[in-house]
Amino acid sequence: MKKGFALLLAVAFTTLTMGGCVTSQSSAVPRMRMTTAIPESIIVPDKIETRLGTLEFFDGFPSKKTAQTMHDYLYFHRAVDVFLDEMSAASIYARMELYAVHLSSAGTVL
Repeated sequence: MKKGFALLLAVAFTTLTMGGCVTSQSSAVPRMRMTTAIPESIIVPDKIETRLGTLEFFDGFPSKKTAQTMHDYLYFHRAVDVFLDEMSAASIYARMELYAVHLSSAGTVL
């Protein structure tokens, strides 16, 4: 009798456990009342094609390769920015040097 009862308990437990698994897999995730829909305009796509190459994202976060590509681009962009900003100072310095050479050849002391 004890063996039959133990077998009945095992079968009932297995049935309930498996039934719960099947039910949880087939049912959709319920939508809560306080859930806010995310607008399509702010969702980051998984891949973006740019002139730098393909940028890949997972849940809005860049992959390591994408992050490295963007850092390299930012460093390059900053170097170009500094070069263009300092070009005017170099031009002014070259004009001052030329002016000094011109005046010294004319015999004028600065």
